[in-house]
Amino acid sequence: MVKKILIILIIFTLTSCAYDFMFIKKVPKYIIEGITICYPQENKEKKINLNGFYSLKSKTKLFYSSQSKLKFRYVDSYLDVIFYKDGIVKYNFFPNFSPETENYFDKMEEYFKLVSEKGEEQQFFLSGGYWGIYKIQSDTLKIQCFSRATKKLVGVWEAKEILYKIVDENTLIRIGGKPIIREKEHHSKCVCPKIKKISDTLNYFLMDSRKRTRTPNILTKNRIDTLKFIPTTVLPPSNCWLKKEKWFWCNEEDWVNYISTENQ
Repeated sequence: MVKKILIILIIFTLTSCAYDFMFIKKVPKYIIEGITICYPQENKEKKINLNGFYSLKSKTKLFYSSQSKLKFRYVDSYLDVIFYKDGIVKYNFFPNFSPETENYFDKMEEYFKLVSEKGEEQQFFLSGGYWGIYKIQSDTLKIQCFSRATKKLVGVWEAKEILYKIVDENTLIRIGGKPIIREKEHHSKCVCPKIKKISDTLNYFLMDSRKRTRTPNILTKNRIDTLKFIPTTVLPPSNCWLKKEKWFWCNEEDWVNYISTENQ
């Protein structure tokens, strides 16, 4: 009986921290040195809307095998972005339902409610994907966001900067962007060349939908990447892994207070 209880406790512990175990925790120095915005950044001027998220609908190539041939078709794809009032941003996240689902935005509301509750979906949302910081200067919104390297398979750190022009509080137009760092050769010791090839393939399919469709065709010709605001009644939490990093904060004392609160 004691053994059974012990096994259950071990499984529970591993499951509750499963997503943290997936990632390489130490952020490389060359990524930290490329960051120019610190946390927090208050949205005092209220130039954007914070009671919901921004979304861009586009078309993405979906590859599939048919009769031993590789084919593709175009499917709906969304780039979704949440801006939090403290300057945190969640960029291009993936909800737990298909982009081709009817009433996509209604489903997103349900997803936000689910993520707001403690559980596996919340852990997945807070641990993975692109988290970062944003700053508003005049009519320009600058995002600097990060994707953590995993210990297995996709052992790649990514950081990028995206610039948007604020047309009004409900409309943002992308006007530029660049990689802060993309370390193609950084992999954990357990990643062999075969796994690296798989990793590179996964990176292609997981990257921005805009990049996947940026080929000369009618879908992307003369296209402007415009984010439109979608209101929601609830937002997921923003206590992501970045808030635990001392280098991420403007003031070390604020970081100490945050960590003390989190550990209570």
